[in-house]
Amino acid sequence: MVTVAAVAKSCQLPCHLTEEAAFRATNKVAMTQAYKKFGVPIGQRIFVKENFEDNSLEELHYPLVIKPVDAQGQIGTSLIQDHTLLRKSIELALKHSRSKTVAVEEFIEGPEIAAGAWLEKGKLNLIAVTDRVTYNPPPAIGISLQHILPSKTAADAYQNIADILSRVARAYEITDGPLHAQLIMSQDGPRVMEVGCRFGGANEVDLYKHTLGIDILEKTLDLAFGDFHPLNFDFRRDGFQCHGLINLVVAREGVLARHEPLDRYLETGKIVDGGWYKKDGFVQRKITDAYGRIGWFLVTGRHRESVLEQAAEVYSQLQVSSLSGENLIFWPDNQYLNLCDR
Repeated sequence: MVTVAAVAKSCQLPCHLTEEAAFRATNKVAMTQAYKKFGVPIGQRIFVKENFEDNSLEELHYPLVIKPVDAQGQIGTSLIQDHTLLRKSIELALKHSRSKTVAVEEFIEGPEIAAGAWLEKGKLNLIAVTDRVTYNPPPAIGISLQHILPSKTAADAYQNIADILSRVARAYEITDGPLHAQLIMSQDGPRVMEVGCRFGGANEVDLYKHTLGIDILEKTLDLAFGDFHPLNFDFRRDGFQCHGLINLVVAREGVLARHEPLDRYLETGKIVDGGWYKKDGFVQRKITDAYGRIGWFLVTGRHRESVLEQAAEVYSQLQVSSLSGENLIFWPDNQYLNLCDR
C-alpha cells in the first residue's frame, strides 16, 4: 500500500491514501503508536531488534506471539509457550522483516473475528463481521481456514466494533476507502490485532458479493479512478441476504499432481464459487502461513447450520492427488483450530 500511495503521488494520480497513512496501516510499530494515541484496544506488545536483551521482555507474560512488524499473511509468525524458543522465533521473524524489527505480544485468549468497513468522507459504514476459524499448526498461528457470515461470536458487539474501526480510521488519518480488521473477542471485549486499508485476502470480496449484494472490488476501483458513488449500505441497518461461508483448503506436503475441477460442485449448487490457488505439479511444503493454502470455495444458505454442513460435506469430497494418487487434502485436528461458536 505504501508503494501504491507513493506511485500515485509521483504520477499525480488520485489515491485515497497518503504514504504516511499507508505506512501506519502496514508497519506494526507505527500502527501501535497510532492505536495508543486514539484509544484503540490492543494487547501488550514490545518491539525488539537483532541485538535485544532478554530482560527487555520481562514485563510480558507467556504464551507470546512473535511476528515481523512489516509482513502479512502470518509469514514468520510463531506462538511460543516459554522462553526456550524465544530467540529462535525472533530470528525467524527478523528474517522476514524488511526493517529487521519484531513485535513480541502477549497471546490473547478468545475466538477470532474479521470485520470489513467502508469509509466515505470520514463516515464509517460497517460492511460485515465474520467468525474467523484459524488453523494453528505449532509454532504457526492465525492461518484463516473459514469465514462465516454473519458472526455469531460478535453478534452483540457490532456497534462496539464500528466505534473501534472509526478510531482506527482517525489514527491512520484516512477518510475514504476499505478497512479490513482482525480482532479477538477476549473476556475484556474486542482486541485489535491489526487493521489494513484494504479488503480481506481470504476471498471476502466474493463472500460479500453473494451474501450482501455488494461488490467491494468495484467500489475500490471506482475510488482509485476518482469516480465517487455512495455505498448506501451498513450491515447494522441493512443486514444480509443469506448466510455464507468461505472455506480455505489445506493440503499435506507433496506434489499436487492433479487438482479435481470444481465444476460438479458448481453445477449441482453445492458451492456458488471457488477455485484453486496452485497449479498441477506444484510442490506443497509444510504449511506455516496463509500462503500455504491451496484453494477456496463459498457456500451460501438460509441458515448457519446448513452452510456449516454443506461446507463440511464439500470439503470431505475434494480431491487433489499426489503422484501416487493419494488425496493430499486434509482437515486439521480440532486441537490445532481456534473455533468460533458453531
